[in-house]
Amino acid sequence: MTFNTATENKIQFLNFAYTVQGFQCHSTDINTIIIPRLTSKEAKSVGTNRSIPLVHYAGQKKVMPPAIATRTTGLSYTELCARQTSLHAAHVKDTEWLNSLSMNENSMEWNGFNNHLARSQGIVKPATAYMFGPLIDAPPHHPDTILTTLKYMQESLVDMGMTCIHLSMDMQLYEVTKQVCWDDSVQFQNIIAHPGGMHITQSFIGCIAKLMRGSALEEYVAAAYGGLTGMFQ
Repeated sequence: MTFNTATENKIQFLNFAYTVQGFQCHSTDINTIIIPRLTSKEAKSVGTNRSIPLVHYAGQKKVMPPAIATRTTGLSYTELCARQTSLHAAHVKDTEWLNSLSMNENSMEWNGFNNHLARSQGIVKPATAYMFGPLIDAPPHHPDTILTTLKYMQESLVDMGMTCIHLSMDMQLYEVTKQVCWDDSVQFQNIIAHPGGMHITQSFIGCIAKLMRGSALEEYVAAAYGGLTGMFQ
């Protein structure tokens, strides 16, 4: 399970939750990190003192989302202008990337193209801090694992001065995370959880997949994610 978050403070937090007795880290260089699999004998010698204690989830199994207050006023003129500017910039980038697919055989996938464009324009700056989260000896999708990770990350990142914490995760983990956050919406009000880019795209495409079959949209989406197929399923 991987949670990624980055803010204007240029802090990136990488949290991996995997079985403690299955892996052991032997490198401090994040670019060349090696995690060899341990044998059963080696796993027993590691012990369990390297993992943080689980925080047990005692909330309801199925939690309804909190009620949203009805807005009586529209968006401000400043916000409308900012949204329009952002939408126009997104359309320009999309067009440039689609043109690169048809004109260049060695074109990048969407994430690589967007990162390259942003960095060349000086918009995105590299993170200045990398951290590994806790080792949790439990299944990633279990509510106890999610709750333990949420509290650990919340405490750690708030101590660093971050007021809002953005978490990106797979859809399977997202569903459980939202249930945990809804159960205690006051404590986790500064946590914003959302699926990764691929799952968000797949969710939207699922609404129009039947109508758009045969339009080459599936090929473009596959190119955006390195040839990944099945986005229309």
